[in-house]
Amino acid sequence: MSQEKIIDFFNKCAPYWDEWAIRKEDILVKLLDNAKITAGIDVLDIACGTGFLFSDYIKRNVHSVTAIDLSPEMVRIAKEKYKKLCDDKQSTTHFASQTYVKTTNNTLCEPFLCSINIICGDAQTYQFDKQFDVAMIFNAFPHFMEPEKIIIATAKNLKCGGRIAISHDMGRQELDHHHQKKASEISIPLLHQDDLIKLMSPYFNVDIVIANNDMFQVSGTKK
Repeated sequence: MSQEKIIDFFNKCAPYWDEWAIRKEDILVKLLDNAKITAGIDVLDIACGTGFLFSDYIKRNVHSVTAIDLSPEMVRIAKEKYKKLCDDKQSTTHFASQTYVKTTNNTLCEPFLCSINIICGDAQTYQFDKQFDVAMIFNAFPHFMEPEKIIIATAKNLKCGGRIAISHDMGRQELDHHHQKKASEISIPLLHQDDLIKLMSPYFNVDIVIANNDMFQVSGTKK
């Protein structure tokens, strides 16, 4: 499958992506907790799409997010979403007992600590200017036709002890069935967790494996 076909598919889907998306809050909390998405870290969001997880990163006070996606239309919408999140944050005046910053219109608001840099590119080959604490691959792994390639690239882009989290908010069988409907040409079946662990083991100490009807997550720290 050519990369151009994958880009074309997601460009066409991008305008409707957020309408189709369903937030499964309880599952998202577990996936993000397991991925160690916590205050002060630098996150690499691989195949970020329209920025589905941006609000979650912000709520968890991460230091920065570098988000990357192949699709120019996905990236365009993600940038619009981040701008709106910033505008909404700065339009609210808060009076709780905490530190404040002044916005451009001189109102006081909570510090907006999380910066998000959104890149249109291929996470398998892109040369990032820093390494990250956590790499999140959410609802995207089957679209990497050469799974080992993205695992190796991700390991290079993580700090020593940094964490990769390959995560889905549905079970493997449901996900494969979902992709067979419209995305069969631009995806492969999600690897069984045991096969994924074998691919990851040369580069990561896998310590989280969840594979049930509600979610799929394999996560580990860089060796």
